[in-house]
Amino acid sequence: MLSLAYLATGLETGMIYTFRIQARNSHGYSGYSSELEILCVAAPAAPTSVTTTLSGPNVIATWTDETDNGSPLIA
Repeated sequence: MLSLAYLATGLETGMIYTFRIQARNSHGYSGYSSELEILCVAAPAAPTSVTTTLSGPNVIATWTDETDNGSPLIA
């Protein structure tokens, strides 16, 4: 059975991995594809210790930063 997929296992969060592929048929192998870099990340954990305060007509929410799981947190 022909497989056009690859499952990489054992990757570490926060690491950048580089992949490239090549095709093969009865005449041999192709050249390699362009390299693709992938940052291994996971969704961040839910914020904890959420508090709200009133400042005039505004509500200000603050929370404890959780792990970023390999990618910077953005607001």
